[in-house]
Amino acid sequence: MKTFVIFRHGSNAANQSMTQTMAVAIVEAKDKHEAIQTALDTVKLYANQYLEARFASRCKRSEIEEAQQVMEARQEHLTHINDLVEYYSN
Repeated sequence: MKTFVIFRHGSNAANQSMTQTMAVAIVEAKDKHEAIQTALDTVKLYANQYLEARFASRCKRSEIEEAQQVMEARQEHLTHINDLVEYYSN
């Protein structure tokens, strides 16, 4: 397995306003195709957007850190949603 940084290309007001390319995830996969398929489970795309997988070893530290920050924010969001669901289920 190799480590890939996933980049989302294409600006969209809903998730990536004024930014053409953004590092959005880090995944472990056997190849780029599998890395993109894995990322599609958690990364939202709109009609004008697509994903690219790059070997982490070829990415800048700032790109890896950006992807880590996006992943942490996504996890915090999911935790908050789960807390709300649990609260309103009781």
